Amino acid sequence: MRSAISQHLQDGIARLCITSTEFLGIVRHQLHTELLTSSLSALVVDLCFAYHDQFHCAPGDHFHDEAVRVAVSMPRREAQQLAVYAERLAAMKAPNMGYVVRRLNDFIRARELGRAAVEFAELDRKSVV
Repeated sequence: MRSAISQHLQDGIARLCITSTEFLGIVRHQLHTELLTSSLSALVVDLCFAYHDQFHCAPGDHFHDEAVRVAVSMPRREAQQLAVYAERLAAMKAPNMGYVVRRLNDFIRARELGRAAVEFAELDRKSVV
């Protein structure tokens, strides 16, 4: 099991969050965006989560409006990076949702196992002392 999510996979996650209500329903309460290494991917996913929470569907064509809404309060350079990233996501081929879900599940499982191992080691150390 891999312990990192590649940028390409993060792009696939972000693209599916924009376009697929089904995908959002699957990952909404399982994926914590702080696990994503790309701040742009995390921002896009957070925007999609907020939209899904309010409207119970993927933003689709409304993603642009949501991105513009948050971009106006961002520093100019970051807003430009978000615009370029959104264009890149729109141009990418639709990812295989089954593959993305499987890889994401593997990643989350590995992270949870790692966290549990650390907690166990800390508890074991405390019980010895």
